[in-house]
Amino acid sequence: MVVETRPVVKVEEMPPISVEVETIETINNVNNITGTIADKDRYLLNTGGSRINPATEDTLSSINSKVATESTLSSIDSKLNSINSKITACNTNSTIVARRVSPFMAYNQLTVGTSATPLVTSSIPLMFGVVVKADINNSGNVYVGDSSVSTSNGYCLTAGEGIAFEIYDASKVYVVADTDNQKVYWLGV
Repeated sequence: MVVETRPVVKVEEMPPISVEVETIETINNVNNITGTIADKDRYLLNTGGSRINPATEDTLSSINSKVATESTLSSIDSKLNSINSKITACNTNSTIVARRVSPFMAYNQLTVGTSATPLVTSSIPLMFGVVVKADINNSGNVYVGDSSVSTSNGYCLTAGEGIAFEIYDASKVYVVADTDNQKVYWLGV
């Protein structure tokens, strides 16, 4: 008995593509065999093991072009290793996470005149900053700045306007008005 083998390609959805070998027993009497194995007798198996018609399905070359190559898989593996190392770095004790919530706040209101006045005379440390607002009933403008603030160089707040900015100490913020008896509110966190 003569045994002929030929490969049958089994196409998987993900690599690797496996090749199965099917054995075909031929009849001892060769005279009884007529014809040749035609292309129509060759077939592919889908992932469920059923035959598929190569004329209506993707060809093997187009399937191969869709399969990830070793270099692509290596690149993906490299990127995953990079991500894993960053995750590991975040899980170590040396990682510091800043808390974006202030444990306190300071606030007050004051009446401002034509001389630069600090919001507060003693140091009040702040985590984030301060909000300064001019009273809605003010008849003049209030100007915000540092100890050298004046009506010609400060940030102008008309009646009802306010400003928020980051600063580490409320005592570093000064206000001045272009008219006496202007009210200012402030809040620091």
